[in-house]
Amino acid sequence: MSDPRIGLAQATAQSMSIAFGADFTVYGPISYSKEAYLSAALADAYVAYFMMQEYGIRPKVKKHPLFRIWELE
Repeated sequence: MSDPRIGLAQATAQSMSIAFGADFTVYGPISYSKEAYLSAALADAYVAYFMMQEYGIRPKVKKHPLFRIWELE
């Protein structure tokens, strides 16, 4: 991506769709995958952290982004 604003908009779109419960997200060309995967994983970790703090619900798998990003386990 030559324009950083495109990457920022793309990351925001990824994060919002996952925060609203999407299981699948479309990020565009494969060249955007690095940024898309990172923003999607971070959004998923944020949602999981909130669920853990608010409702005591933990992710079922040890390889969840929540544990891989912050290394809580």
